[in-house]
Amino acid sequence: MSQVVSAAAGELLPVTILTGFLGAGKTTLLAGLLKQPEFARTAVIINEFGEVGLDHDLVRANTDARVLLLESGCVCCSLRSDLTDTLRDLFRQRVLLKIPEFERVIVETTGLADPMPILNALQADPVTAVRFRLDGIVTVVDAVNGDAQMDVHAEAVRQAAMADRLVLSKTDLAGPEAVARLIARLALLNPGVVPVLTKLGEVAPEILTRVSADNQARALADLAHAAHDHGEDHDHGVGSFTFSYRDPLPWDRVSDAFESLLGAYGDRILRVKGILAIEDELLPVVIQGVGHILYPPTSLPAWPDGPPAGRLVFITQGLTRAEVEPILAQHLG
Repeated sequence: MSQVVSAAAGELLPVTILTGFLGAGKTTLLAGLLKQPEFARTAVIINEFGEVGLDHDLVRANTDARVLLLESGCVCCSLRSDLTDTLRDLFRQRVLLKIPEFERVIVETTGLADPMPILNALQADPVTAVRFRLDGIVTVVDAVNGDAQMDVHAEAVRQAAMADRLVLSKTDLAGPEAVARLIARLALLNPGVVPVLTKLGEVAPEILTRVSADNQARALADLAHAAHDHGEDHDHGVGSFTFSYRDPLPWDRVSDAFESLLGAYGDRILRVKGILAIEDELLPVVIQGVGHILYPPTSLPAWPDGPPAGRLVFITQGLTRAEVEPILAQHLG
């Protein structure tokens, strides 16, 4: 195992963030998945918006999974401590054998939630950071209403742009042209992540498992060949741009560059992803980050077809290439 990758490896419990705008079908999807044997050892945290939570009761009625409710409205601001406290308590009860042992956690957010504070909470809390790891963000997009929702609601745009996996629900209710138009829009918002199309009753377990690993193996290989910029579009200032690197880079300089970038612009960097050649590493190293968080580096088994070509793709909101480029140039040349 390489030094860069092994330094960040660890046996931590995976946490999957399940998000999507109001009415997208998150709870229906989750309830169906939890009936399947692959999710028998799952703890579920459901956050609802409103005075009375109902979604957790719907999930409980259809599964044996351990389901907890966060009643504070949305997983952000003051609720950050509620989420980390819940994760701490889950782990404590697991260690003391007060609850059945679980091997993964799913956090279903309210449809109005911005995923960024959730990720910051997971990373910033010193206890949860050494017990849990983010497996990825799964965003459910309504194939019937998603286009109109993203026209109006910045939250819907951010949820899609930050996703490791995009799931299009209700594709049996939307026309082929509407689905194609939505897929094209999502490709601009989140290059390299190919949406999974679902219909009513279709709940393949792979939708919520191995999110990060599956995403990097498929999507980042495609990104190696995508060196063009999309620039800003009309989705609330969200756009993407790409930097290319031919030669291997020293890992300490890459790490310093991202520390500077995410520290300065983390609130406006929705996603960064790519593959780089790193000095003294035989395999291509995968870079992925959200907001202020840089995921532990991993590697692909081989470079995609063609000569090694490093790429970094940024998906930002209100942040331009001209602002990012000087920091990368300072550290990476």
